[in-house]
Amino acid sequence: MILEKDSFPKNEFIKRIQNHQREIEESNIDFSIIQYKSDLYYYSGTGQSCILVIPKEGDAILFGRRDIARIKQESFLDHVIQIRRTSEIYNHLQDRGLDVKGGKFGLEGDILPAEMYQKSEKIFHEKSALSVGPLLRKIRSIKSEREINVLKESARILDEIHSMVPDIIEEGMTEIEASVKLYTEMRIRGAQPTVRSRDFYTETGGIGLVLSGNNTGISSYTLTATAGPGLHQSNPLGPSFKKIKQGELIFVDFSLAYKGYITDETRCYVIGKAPELIKERYQKAWELEEFMYKIMREGKQVSEIYQQTYKFAKEQRIEKDLMLGGQIPFLGHGVGLELSEPPIITSKSDYRLVEGNVIALEPKLIYPNEMVIGSENTYVIRKNNSEQITNAPQPLLE
Repeated sequence: MILEKDSFPKNEFIKRIQNHQREIEESNIDFSIIQYKSDLYYYSGTGQSCILVIPKEGDAILFGRRDIARIKQESFLDHVIQIRRTSEIYNHLQDRGLDVKGGKFGLEGDILPAEMYQKSEKIFHEKSALSVGPLLRKIRSIKSEREINVLKESARILDEIHSMVPDIIEEGMTEIEASVKLYTEMRIRGAQPTVRSRDFYTETGGIGLVLSGNNTGISSYTLTATAGPGLHQSNPLGPSFKKIKQGELIFVDFSLAYKGYITDETRCYVIGKAPELIKERYQKAWELEEFMYKIMREGKQVSEIYQQTYKFAKEQRIEKDLMLGGQIPFLGHGVGLELSEPPIITSKSDYRLVEGNVIALEPKLIYPNEMVIGSENTYVIRKNNSEQITNAPQPLLE
């Protein structure tokens, strides 16, 4: 089998499991049942269709229905058991001495389909089910150096893609053609086809945003600065068949998953000479991101970052344009195995930044049905500063 293996050692996965065990023990939860792909991979090392049980003490157990040989090859776990029905898990856990008849157990209540959640409740009907989704995401929000190294490689590929934009995008090319050409270059360089997001409304996959002219200012069902018109109302976001023109804004926003880990980067371009209005607006948006970067430090509360950024925007007289004056209620988001992880830079969060957080900052200026303009970069929170890991040329490229 030709498969690029992880660089993570077994003890890193063990540490992750131990971190979760501490969390569930503090919450008086006897064991967690983990099924969602991002969480499953983080704790077991495999992306196969499995059910992972993490007890509050002792070894984790991985249950799989098919291709058990591949599951054993990919996972570091010692206890991998083949089952035919989910209900068999009950007896296996009982045989191992786990309490299956009283107390509480954890499920990914924030993401599991209702049918899967109810099925687990039925199997363990003598226990109370609690959502451990927030606990799982809290642990994942702090990245190890090995995870950061994978994110840096994701960022390096993304920088390379942005460097190709001036050679690939031409006048008269459609947005969808430009997007597909850039996406193809991403895939050739090792990008995975799926960009996961823990959000019912956000579909995984896709080919990124290449939008131009007024299309950059088109919103849709996503709670993001821009979405674009898409190709059809059944999936109303993304690039369209609009042809790219000289002298108009070209907005390029790609998220790239490499070995599971996602970075996010946006740049703006113009074919030919840019109008002064575009130059001025892009410069102001860039200055907002620079301001955020300078105040983003370990121990800083994210609501402070949000409020200080809007104060700065008010001084520049662009507070009503910055994410529509707060109608888009965030200025940045954590990235990792999912596109939007804690911490989220909002006005209501009391989260304090921790060394190892990885955050995409995107303070965009929004002019509805006219344009959305700004940059986006991914940063690592360090002890005394922030490290920018996406580094495509920042100024507006003409």
